Amino acid sequence: PDTLLEGLVTEIVDEGFVMEDIELGSVLLNVDETTVMDGILAEEEIEVGQYVFVEYDGRLTRSLPPQAHADRVGCYRLTGTADLSLAVGVLLTGDPIFGDVIVRVDGSMPHLYQGMPITVYYNGVMAMSYPGQVTARHIVVPELTGTVSDRDSAGFTLTDADGNEYRVLLSEQTFAGVLSASVEEAPAAEEPAQDEPAQDEPAKALDDAEDEPLSPGGEEESPALPTVEWGDGDTVTVYYNGVMTRSLPPQVTALEVLVFRQ
Repeated sequence: PDTLLEGLVTEIVDEGFVMEDIELGSVLLNVDETTVMDGILAEEEIEVGQYVFVEYDGRLTRSLPPQAHADRVGCYRLTGTADLSLAVGVLLTGDPIFGDVIVRVDGSMPHLYQGMPITVYYNGVMAMSYPGQVTARHIVVPELTGTVSDRDSAGFTLTDADGNEYRVLLSEQTFAGVLSASVEEAPAAEEPAQDEPAQDEPAKALDDAEDEPLSPGGEEESPALPTVEWGDGDTVTVYYNGVMTRSLPPQVTALEVLVFRQ
C-alpha cells in the first residue's frame, strides 16, 4: 500500500523535487508521466515553499537524501483573511474558490490576528458543513526574522539573513513574547471558549482570544502580559498585517515580536 509523506518543498530539481518530510527529513521525489498531480498542482507548477502530500510505494533508496518515486502529489491551499476567532480556530474569509472556511488550528501554528492575510495548507479534506471546515497542516503569515539594531521608543531596525533591512514600528497594541529554542506545544484548554466570536481589538491575537473565556458581560478581559526584556543584538520574529511601505528601508508595524532565547 502507498505510504504518505508530507512537508514543505525545499528545492526543484530535474524530473522531481526535494521536500522536508515531517518525520523522515529531506527526501528526493522523482516525478514522471505516471505521477498524478492533485489539488492546485493539477493546474499549477510545483514551487518551493508549498506544503505537499506525497503518496509512494514505501520504498526509499539508501542515498543522501533518500529517493522515492511519487505516485501522487497533492497540494491543497486556501488564501484569504483571518476574520473571526472561534472556539476551534479561526474563520478565513475571501478564498477565491471556497469563500468562507473555518480553519481548525493547534498550538504549533503561528499566532493569527484579525485582518491578517493568511495562506492555509490542509490535507484536501473539507467537512461538508456551512461554512466548510478544514484542519490546518501549515499556515503562512506575514513575518520577518532577523537581528535587532538601533532600537528606540518608536521601534527598531531588523536585518534578515540576506542583509536586508526593515524598520519595525511598535505601538501600544504590539505584543512581545519569548520563543524558546525548545518550544513545547501548548496544551489544549480543558474548557473550550464559546462558539460566538470574541469582540477583540484589531491587534488582538486570534488564537489568544479563544484561550480566555468571555466574561458574563460579553467583553473579554485583557490578560496581563509579562514584560519581555530585549534589545540590540537579539534575534526576533515579527508578525505584521502584510502592509509594507515602499520607503528605504521598508517599514512595517509589528503586531507581535517574538524574541528567541536559548
